[in-house]
Amino acid sequence: MSPLQIAGAAVALVSSLVGATIAVEARYEKASAAEHAHELLAAENETDRLRVNLELVKIKLEKFKDLAVVRPLTESELIELRSVEKERDVILERLSVKG
Repeated sequence: MSPLQIAGAAVALVSSLVGATIAVEARYEKASAAEHAHELLAAENETDRLRVNLELVKIKLEKFKDLAVVRPLTESELIELRSVEKERDVILERLSVKG
């Protein structure tokens, strides 16, 4: 091989190595970006789920309020009411932690 052919082969090898390195870095950057996007979507889904559950709890509490206007709540209804209030408190706490 002549020195010119050796130089050409060396340039081709270096170019291939640089291209491969860039491709690998791009792949890891895409994977990192995808993972970050997945985490954001999961957090949004969790927040949406908590908000829906909170609305359901509010409806249950409204039911007890309406029932208490008509007649006194029974012992089992009071127990259920306390349970729903605790559920509401837990949901509100989790939403406040999420910001």
